[in-house]
Amino acid sequence: MDQAVRDRFFKKVSKRPTKKGCLVWIGYRTKGGYGTFSISKRRCTTAHRVAWEFENGPIPGKLWVLHRCDNPPCVRVEHLFLGTPQENSLDAKSKGRLPSGADHWARRRPDAVLRGARHYLVAYPDRVRRGSSMGQAAKLTDQDVIAIRKSWRALGRNKLALKYGVHEVTIHSILTGKTWGHLPLGDYDPAVAKILSPHRRTRRRLAAFKLTPHKVQTIRQMFHRGGITKIALAKKYGVTDATICSIISGKTWAHLPVGD
Repeated sequence: MDQAVRDRFFKKVSKRPTKKGCLVWIGYRTKGGYGTFSISKRRCTTAHRVAWEFENGPIPGKLWVLHRCDNPPCVRVEHLFLGTPQENSLDAKSKGRLPSGADHWARRRPDAVLRGARHYLVAYPDRVRRGSSMGQAAKLTDQDVIAIRKSWRALGRNKLALKYGVHEVTIHSILTGKTWGHLPLGDYDPAVAKILSPHRRTRRRLAAFKLTPHKVQTIRQMFHRGGITKIALAKKYGVTDATICSIISGKTWAHLPVGD
C-alpha cells in the first residue's frame, strides 16, 4: 500500500495508548466495535486487518486477524495475531466471552425462541418456497415426490435416483420425510429399502462375487422344490459345496428370505 493510504489510515488512530497499551481506532466503527477503513473506492475492510497488512503483508488464505487484548477497535500490531475462525471461537470461550449454560440468550429468553407451532415453517407454510415455486432451482416437483414415495418398493432408491437425476441421499431424505415434509410420507420401511437398495459399498462387494441376490434366491428355490442336490447346484453356479450349504441354511446372504 502506498504512503498516501498509510497517512490517511493513521489519521484515524488515537495517538495516546490506553492503559492496556492499545492504539484505538477513532474512525467509523461497526456495532461490534471494529473499525472500518476504505483502502480504495472498491475495497473496504476492518481497520485491524489493514494494520496487520501494513506490517506483515497480505493475509494468507482465509485466516482471520484476532485480538490478544480483546479490544475490537485496537489496531496495534503487537496485539494482533492470525488464526482460524475455530481458533477465534476457542479463544473467546477460554476467556469467558461466549455466553453458555444459564447465561445463553436462549436460556434467558426462552419466549424469544421460535419452536413447535411458533416456528416459521409451521406457522407460515404457504410462504415457504418448495418444488415448482422455486423455478429452475428445483429438480423435483410435488408430483415427483409423491410418485417417488409410491414407487420406492418397485424401483428402490438406486433406480429412483437415476430416474429423477438426483443423488441417492436426496431420495432417502424424501422417503424418510427429512425433506418435503409437507407432503404425505407413504409406507416407507427402512429395513425393506435396505434389502431392495443396498449401500453402494455393498453393491461394489456384490459385483466381485460370482453370485447375485437373484441367483441366491433361485438356488434356495431349486433346492427346496427338490430334484437337485447341493453338489449339482455347486457345479451349476461354479462355487463350492460349502457355499451352497451356507446359502441354503441362511448363514450367508442372510438379508434375503431363506424360504422353507
